[in-house]
Amino acid sequence: MQRPVRSIHRVVAAVLAIIWLLVGAVGFIVMARSGQWWWALFGLFAFWYAWVWVLVVAKGRLLTWQEASRPWRIHAPEPGKPSASPRKKQRDA
Repeated sequence: MQRPVRSIHRVVAAVLAIIWLLVGAVGFIVMARSGQWWWALFGLFAFWYAWVWVLVVAKGRLLTWQEASRPWRIHAPEPGKPSASPRKKQRDA
């Protein structure tokens, strides 16, 4: 279990998310104006990093390396339901 993030750190994480979103947008704008495709890669990286910080704010805790490297695989459990994945349930059965 990752340690929880205090409210001031959540504010810092939200500011970082906003900054990285803006950096990603700037990357795409520069790519559109200059025609150099590598700016789009920079913009995509910035959007991914912003999404990681958004998840830190939403979850209220630091992410594990697995969660940070693949943020699209994080699923919040529904209220009142266990958080075990279907694969783990099949293995345990």
